[in-house]
Amino acid sequence: MGKNLPEQVSALYTDIGRGHPNYLDSVLRMLRPKLEDTPEKLAVTSVFKESHGFSRMAWKMVARMYRAGGRGGLVSRFYNNLRKNRKSSVQSGMIVKYLGRDLRRKYTGYDGVVLVAHPLLAQLLSDICRVWYVHGEIAWPVEFDLMRTEKIFVPLEITQDRMLAAGLMSAQFEITGLVLEPEIASKNNELRENRSRRIEAGREPTFAFFTSGAYPRYHQEQIISAIGHILTGRLGRVILSAGCDHRMVNWMKGKLAEFNPEADIEKFNRNESKLIVFGLPERENLTLLELSLLETADIIIMAAHERINWTVGLGFPTILLTPDFGSFAPLNREFAREHGLLYDISNDDIRSGLDRFVQDYRARSKRLIFETTKFGLEGASRISDIIVKELN
Repeated sequence: MGKNLPEQVSALYTDIGRGHPNYLDSVLRMLRPKLEDTPEKLAVTSVFKESHGFSRMAWKMVARMYRAGGRGGLVSRFYNNLRKNRKSSVQSGMIVKYLGRDLRRKYTGYDGVVLVAHPLLAQLLSDICRVWYVHGEIAWPVEFDLMRTEKIFVPLEITQDRMLAAGLMSAQFEITGLVLEPEIASKNNELRENRSRRIEAGREPTFAFFTSGAYPRYHQEQIISAIGHILTGRLGRVILSAGCDHRMVNWMKGKLAEFNPEADIEKFNRNESKLIVFGLPERENLTLLELSLLETADIIIMAAHERINWTVGLGFPTILLTPDFGSFAPLNREFAREHGLLYDISNDDIRSGLDRFVQDYRARSKRLIFETTKFGLEGASRISDIIVKELN
């Protein structure tokens, strides 16, 4: 039996990639002020802090495979097959033996709630303690066994319906609305109005590019090609968030050296530069910087991962990079397409989507001015309220 830990809520991160950890970041940024008088009720940790020896090595291997899975070829196919077979792997005991060994030792006998944002952690721990799983993604590819998970937070009814069809019970669910970063959710109307004013005033558009944490090679090549097309053709200004890996940040700056990439945000905001490229080593700090620059963006270009919430929640015109990486991406892409928010790429040529957007922008097309979203944007706030209610 593990020790009876004093915290009532233990937030457990995987700290792999951006998507799953970012959902937990958003919830905790809303939760901490609400626990200001009782901060001891919240503990924050990660699989890397709690795992040792072979278990820690196994998590490091998962992180390396996440990065390798975006490179294409045999490694990518192996990674995707592993994701598809994750449920059977857990049931066979292999993942529990290596990834879950130290985590299960820590949380056996824990009488609080373990808050996670990755379905693998929910599957690993739900039979030994109370697990609440934050599923911030719209998509649900039905890869994991969550039958014993006490509570599952989902953004939309369509997400819940897919999970119900997989055999989960309705009593497990809380529909919260989209788990957007709280700093940007509160500015939804302001963002839309500012974009509308820029279009009506004939301002040049700003294109915002965001890399995936896995840095898929084919996505990186499309980003470099697209930025070259925009700047060579004088189509507008460019923001590039190049992620947390300083080597990749420097690589992308080198590829774009002919366009004099700037790192000074104030200079970019004063329109003294047409290209800003930035990255930060710490994930949450990078996200907050991205949010501050998102206010100047007119279209976003990215993979069909967790930032799809910006597309459907904030009404951003979007180009999604191809091909899709991972099992969530195709479902996210289809949902955004159904709501008319995508500029699709013809024949894998990203310039086709960019040119169609520029034509609409210069024509002041009503296609670019979206009505207020019909999706709730307060997922992070609602989840934090439910946690506080449980603690009280």
